[in-house]
Amino acid sequence: MARLPLPDGFLLAIHRPISAFNYYMSIEKEVQGGWQSYSTGSLQYHLVSSYMDADLRIDTKTLGKFGQRILRGLFLVIPEFLKLKIAQLIVKAVNRWYPQDNPFFRYLPGGLCLKIGKRVDRNEANALLLIDKMTSIPAPKLIGFTRDEKNNVGYLIMTMIPGVPADSVYYRMSYDERIQLAKDLGRHISEYRQIPNPHADYLICDTLGGPTTDHRTDIVQRTNLRIFLEGLEGQRDKYPLRYLYEKHHSVCFTHSDLHLSNILVLRGKFSGLVDWKSACFTPEYWEYTRAIWAHQGNKRTESELGHAFDKCYHDELEAEKFIWMANPTF
Repeated sequence: MARLPLPDGFLLAIHRPISAFNYYMSIEKEVQGGWQSYSTGSLQYHLVSSYMDADLRIDTKTLGKFGQRILRGLFLVIPEFLKLKIAQLIVKAVNRWYPQDNPFFRYLPGGLCLKIGKRVDRNEANALLLIDKMTSIPAPKLIGFTRDEKNNVGYLIMTMIPGVPADSVYYRMSYDERIQLAKDLGRHISEYRQIPNPHADYLICDTLGGPTTDHRTDIVQRTNLRIFLEGLEGQRDKYPLRYLYEKHHSVCFTHSDLHLSNILVLRGKFSGLVDWKSACFTPEYWEYTRAIWAHQGNKRTESELGHAFDKCYHDELEAEKFIWMANPTF
């Protein structure tokens, strides 16, 4: 097969600014059009159709608080084996009648969704209960949870909340909108930090008193992680790690995964917070450094997210960056 010659570098140099110009003009046009307005019904359909085939048509009316309480009450009294059968039946029915592309979610009538996966566990279900009971944070309401222990798969039924992931519209948000988004998020962070740890025997734990999960370490084998941490012992008294030992940090409730994809936005404003599977009680600065870890190298996002916190964790972030550089898998 004949090989075609590579484009001349001069042509690529011309193509780059033209493509960039067209891209930014399309964004400018989108921004000038403003944020799309939705009625309650059309908004719910917009949420569903963003994850489904365009031709899908289902009832998207929400159940309301009364209907949610009824369903949650039923799940509380149903035997565990029957909960699993119901969840599996829902998956089969949706796959047959309303095929969806997302393997981890099944979007259901009544403003509900079913989350499925090996990482779906009782900690997320319990975190949703705590958020619902002790805060006013817009987050999914728990309907029911069950787990297939044989296949290590969890099923979490919950409500949907209005909005789209911030990372899908962040490029078109003004700097003022981004900062306001961070400040609105910060108010909710301050609110859920007041949730007390009910497990007196454990200072750092998940919402059920078990071990915490963290994307920074969950791909590292325990033996390798222990060796790595032991290797840091000699750096404890040196910059920048010594700051972590010199400062006092309170332990508080933490979402632990404030990635832009988990922050929902509606018409350019904060509308909700999802994906609570990593929720736990950890040192206060972990929330900030964990959020920055997901956007490493993006100084602008790092600065904007700083507005969500009432304290400056610059020293703690520098210490964690040292750890990230020492072990790229961390």
